[in-house]
This record gives sequence, C-alpha cells and structure tokens, in this order.
Amino acid sequence: MRRAAADLSAATFIDEYAFYGTAALTEVTLGEALASMGEGAFEETSLVRVHLGKAFSSAFESSLFPETLEEITVSAENPSYACVGNVVYDRGMSEIVFIPYAVKGSVLFRL
Repeated sequence: MRRAAADLSAATFIDEYAFYGTAALTEVTLGEALASMGEGAFEETSLVRVHLGKAFSSAFESSLFPETLEEITVSAENPSYACVGNVVYDRGMSEIVFIPYAVKGSVLFRL
C-alpha cells in the first residue's frame, strides 16, 4: 500500500468525513489554529500519530480518529484538553476524554 501524508497546517476546521476511507493516509500535520474537526474526519484511514494544537476544542467523537491511531499529543497551551502518555483528559485532568485504539504497551491513568 502506498503511504500518503497531508499538510493541513493552515486549516482551522476539517469537515465531517473529509478523509474518510483514505487508507493510504498515515501522517497528517495539523496546525496550532485548527479549532475543530467534524465526525469521522479521519475514520477508515491508516493514521498512526496526531498532534492537536492550542486552538483545538472540538468534542472527541469515537469515530474522529481511526483504529490505527497509536499516538496522540496535545499542545500544552490548549485550554480545553491535556494529554499525558497518550491519554487525553479534560483540561482539569478530571475526566478521560480519549485513548487511541492502537496504543502499544501499557497506559497509566492519572487518578
């Protein structure tokens, strides 16, 4: 399978199902200005890692990212979310919001 990357560093919004079914998509560059993504934006892709910038405030839907996602990071300047060890929390670290499906190894939860 051919691998593809997408540079979306200038995007502020990604529409619903924008990359749905783009199986070759393994890497995407999201900019600090990206505020939201529609449901299923990267569903059925082969994306393995993603970084969410300081402006990202979209709700996490179960279909937002594919089952191949192994790694997620969030900007330390993000006012809505925090990320520790591939686990995305609300900013107050009181609620787990998202864990990638394909995380390798163990995941430690902060209680």
